[in-house]
Amino acid sequence: MQYDKLKSSTSFAQLRRNGGSFVAPAFVILTQQSSNNSEKVKVGFTASKKIGNAIKRSTARRRLRAALQEIPPETLEQFNGYEFNIIARAKSLTIDFEKLVFYFSKTLNNIDK
Repeated sequence: MQYDKLKSSTSFAQLRRNGGSFVAPAFVILTQQSSNNSEKVKVGFTASKKIGNAIKRSTARRRLRAALQEIPPETLEQFNGYEFNIIARAKSLTIDFEKLVFYFSKTLNNIDK
């Protein structure tokens, strides 16, 4: 599945201020419609120091990226023109990978466009 990266700190801050939040045990998804009418989904991954040192934060982001790759492309295509910030929680390090993918699909289905 292809998506664009959410890169600028202003985009992350704007999502934090104005975005809707959807909570799962291993992550939080902040979402809003893109302001520049992008054709693709933009996704950014965040892991705070609450999770642990740099190695643990990196691992959490990698696991979330890999779980998002397991989601069928048509599921994410319905969100074209949206921005997502996926914030890792501590449980994202220890949870079973299949459950992580399940939580992703469940949470994405709960997001109303």
